Amino acid sequence: WAEVLGLNKDVLGIGANFFELGGHSLTAIKLLTKLQKEFNIKLRLIEIFKSPTIRAFGEFLKLAEKQIFVSIKQGEEKEHYSLSSAQKRLYILQRMELESTAYNMPQTVVLEGELKRKKLEDIFRKLIKRHDSFRTSFILIDEEPLQIVHRQVGFEIEYYEAGEPPWPPLIKNNYSFNNPGRGEVSPSAEKGTIIKDMIRPFELSQPPLIRVKLIKISPIEHFMLVDMHHIISDAVSQEILIKEFPALH
Repeated sequence: WAEVLGLNKDVLGIGANFFELGGHSLTAIKLLTKLQKEFNIKLRLIEIFKSPTIRAFGEFLKLAEKQIFVSIKQGEEKEHYSLSSAQKRLYILQRMELESTAYNMPQTVVLEGELKRKKLEDIFRKLIKRHDSFRTSFILIDEEPLQIVHRQVGFEIEYYEAGEPPWPPLIKNNYSFNNPGRGEVSPSAEKGTIIKDMIRPFELSQPPLIRVKLIKISPIEHFMLVDMHHIISDAVSQEILIKEFPALH
């Protein structure tokens, strides 16, 4: 618990509640993964919600079904691959409404200090090269949705200079755009056309399904907007991306 919650184990007691200590679904998944590997048991996410204290979860572990933990092996290289059930659902929904941004995952980051645009672009290229999902496209073959992992894809950061003030309100005064919910543009974005225009539909057959836009406010202040399609990303993979980004810096 201390490891996944980032706490000193001395402050924990067997009556401590995982969620009251700051736990959430993402940290719960990490906890279950570690427990499965350590104790060779089969666990479901619902169990940590039903038994959120160390005392209660310990009692559950005594009765948990044994299952040998096996690491996921790298798949063999193929021309194309099947989609997971979740990916199929997202693919079909996107095909039904091609102009939809419901499954875009936009995020904004304020960058302060001197910025080297080329280095920033190189970092994203390294991330794209490192992770297959960023080089993946989705197509129909004989009415079956499949995914193709490309060896290389083109990538460039879209760049915009905000110019002299006054800036669109969303750019300078409203930071609430971070993940406004399933890609929906907040009402205040009506005036912030720079950001609004970035949240546009992805063509799933055209990788990479990640889009980055850099808005220069001043020589030492920028907004970086990153948008990905949910078919290649989720909360867990986003956290990995956030951790790797500064490591590649």
